[in-house]
Amino acid sequence: MAGKVPARLNVMTLGVRDFAKMKRFYEALGWPSQSVGGEWVGFETGGAMLALYPLDALAEEANLPPDEMRNFAGFTCAVNVEEKGMVDVGIETAREAGGRSSPSRPSANGADTRDISPTPRGTYGR
Repeated sequence: MAGKVPARLNVMTLGVRDFAKMKRFYEALGWPSQSVGGEWVGFETGGAMLALYPLDALAEEANLPPDEMRNFAGFTCAVNVEEKGMVDVGIETAREAGGRSSPSRPSANGADTRDISPTPRGTYGR
């Protein structure tokens, strides 16, 4: 076995149909927001981040072809690791557990990202 994937969730990203409305909702709860270029917004949630993306943009980020969008659950989860080598260990561990992965690519924030999941879509990145 390759290793263990840390049992933590760093970022939960929700794809939303009405981005502006959802952003206003969480800000109205008093949650401080952070965003880059208005393309997404993040809210710190006690050690993790809840991020909102427009649904079509998140599907694109997840490398989902437009004709498969109806099968997209509308969310991704990220496990951030401390070292680049840990990404490879996590990917291999997930593959051994039956996961599938996509080629490495930069995400919107510039991080090296790979999709991996027991199903064809999901995100494991650093």
